[in-house]
Amino acid sequence: MPETLIDEADPLAWVQRHECQADLLKALARLSPEQRGVQLLAKLGGWLPHKHRRPGKITLMRGLRRLLAMLATQAIRSSAVAQQGGLPPNILAFLQGWKPPQPDL
Repeated sequence: MPETLIDEADPLAWVQRHECQADLLKALARLSPEQRGVQLLAKLGGWLPHKHRRPGKITLMRGLRRLLAMLATQAIRSSAVAQQGGLPPNILAFLQGWKPPQPDL
């Protein structure tokens, strides 16, 4: 469901948040696809390299969201291990034997 001013407790906060998002989208549009960081965000956003097509702002935003989600997951996992001495047994069982996929190079 799209956000509206009515749903926002503070309309000024809504406007400021959307202005920041617009500034971020403008900054993403000015990036060069040759930059390593741009290539990483594009790949995380699902972009497939193509000779005549650059990754778009939506793809880069999708990649940025995915990167932030991965960082948040790692921080939460590290915190749980530090505070509780390890992960819960059911999560450990789920992760047992799991290996990340090998990147396509």
